[in-house]
Parts: sequence; structure tokens; C-alpha cells
Amino acid sequence: MNLISKWFSMGLVLVAGVAGCGPTDHQDAGCGFPVACPQIAFVEHPKDVTVVEGGTALFQVVVSSVSANPVRVTWSACNAGVPIDACDWDAPTGSQATSAFSLTVGPVNASMNGRRYRATALADDGQVLRSLAATLTVLAATAPGPLGPVGFNDGDFAAGDWTLTTYLGGNGGTVQVAPVASGGHPGSYRSILHQVNAAADPASTSRLFSLHFKSGATYDPAASGAIVAIDYAQESRLISTGGSQQATSLALRQAGQTFYATRAYQTISEADWAAKGMTGLLATDFVALMPDTSETALYPDFSATGQPIQFGFLRANSTSLGGGGYAVETGIDNWSVVVRRAP
Repeated sequence: MNLISKWFSMGLVLVAGVAGCGPTDHQDAGCGFPVACPQIAFVEHPKDVTVVEGGTALFQVVVSSVSANPVRVTWSACNAGVPIDACDWDAPTGSQATSAFSLTVGPVNASMNGRRYRATALADDGQVLRSLAATLTVLAATAPGPLGPVGFNDGDFAAGDWTLTTYLGGNGGTVQVAPVASGGHPGSYRSILHQVNAAADPASTSRLFSLHFKSGATYDPAASGAIVAIDYAQESRLISTGGSQQATSLALRQAGQTFYATRAYQTISEADWAAKGMTGLLATDFVALMPDTSETALYPDFSATGQPIQFGFLRANSTSLGGGGYAVETGIDNWSVVVRRAP
């Protein structure tokens, strides 16, 4: 991981100042007198979050700084219906702050729907900067009406709530999964350990895909309406690595065929819990995955005549041509799927 990526994962990016603008320098603002150079800026503001009732919302910011000194970040909240200029943005929220640059809110309930969250950054020279506000949308755990969104989530990962299927290519490997009672974000989480075997020869690879499906996380388009799009989220972290990372994505199963979302295919490289996922996934964002880990250009059927769909997630590892074996362990928490239905 390069340093810029590391700083982004921590929420802080060190940047070089503009010419003649160091931590204590000044610039001409174009109005005839010098002004202090800005010490900090928001590179990424918090984004709106949609979660199912009982789930956990994660808000994050990335702050740039021309100083190596720590930037303090606090979070505040304002309920729905209160004009934004009437909110008390100086009052810290009582929700759990997992680090200076992220805020975990949960478990959420219906009364929190529409609540807005902002981050305030404080530089070592006293500069104060406030982010844009992000809105929390809380969906009912079961659809409130025939055309409302339907959500599934899991932040506990009890062993009996998930099934495991393994797809192997080349010399393959093995998978071990386990619920872990503490160390999640917060509470319990699911551990996934991939042991990838060495390639059989210099011209081949070893591939290991583990597919995890949530019991009861099934949506029937024929009974409940066509799917317009799917919003997917999870939090993951890299626990131990043999010099490799691990890939993840949304997985689904329909009529005995497994699919995964290529547009949501992401790498887990962070030692701390980090948000993964993608919104607005369409049927064409998926590809059919075969038991030998090959892919076929088939799509799931999101239409009103489609068969039931079960949701889960994917983890994937492989070797290079002739590559050696290795083991890599990751964790998953706060898994969430929201099905958006046709009006």
C-alpha cells in the first residue's frame, strides 16, 4: 500500500502547500492584504447513507492538511425537520465515534430517519472547518407497502444464519469461517480464512471463491415486484495476510445459478474496518459464476417473472501463473442489501 492510500484509509491526506504557502505562510487574497493559508480541507465529505432498521450506518470523511500535526474531527447530528441553519452543529453527537474520521451510528431505528450528520475539523493553528451534511435514511425491516424498498441486513453473523459454498479453480484451496464474538464494528463479526494452494505448474493458477448466503435473505420478484436496482453495503477488514489481499462483492443465487456483481468487486486491504459496497446495481452489473470459477455472460432475472433470489457475499483469492500458496484472513460486519422495486 502506498502512503497516499494509507493516509486515505486513515482519513487524513498530507498535501504540499501551494507555492509560497506553508503552514505558517500567508497569501495575498487579491484584496490588498495577506490572509492565512488554509491548513485543512475536506477532500471527501460524508455521504448520504441508507440502512435497514436495526442496521448500522457509517459516515466517513477524508481531510487534507499541510501540517503533519494531528487534525481533530468531531461529529454532530440534527434531527429531521429542523432547518439546517437552526441546528446546533457545535453539540457533539452521542453516537459511537470509531475514529476521528468516521462515525458509526447504530443500531438505527425509525425515529432516526432523516437525521443529518456533519463533521467538524480543527487544525493545530485553530482553523475550524465544517463538512457538508449527510442524511441518514432508515428503511423498515419489512416493506411498508407493495412497492416500497425491501431490506436485509446482518451485524451479528450467528453461525446458523449463513451457508458456505466453495468454488475452486486450478489447484484450489480451502476455506474456514467462524463467528467472532468481539472486535467487530461493533460487536461480533464473521471471519473468513482462505488457504490458497500453490499452482500446480508454471503455466497454471490456483483460484478460490467462497460464497456466503444469508438464510432468509430471499426476494421473490414474481410475488413482490420487479427489481429496479440493488444497493449493497458491508464493512470489511484485513486481519492477517501472507502478502496478499482479498476481493469481495455482492453475491446472489437464482434458479440454482450463482452470480456476483462485477461493478461492486472491491479489494480488502485495510487493517481497520472500512466500508465497501455499491448502489444502483442493475442485472447487467452481474455475471454468472461457475463452480470452476469461470464466468459466463448470463444475468439474473430482475423482472416480475423472475424466480426467487437469495443474497449473500463473495470472497475471492488466486495465485499468479506458477505462484506459491498463501493464507489470508478477513472479517465482515454490517452486511446490508436494499432491493429497490419498480413503481
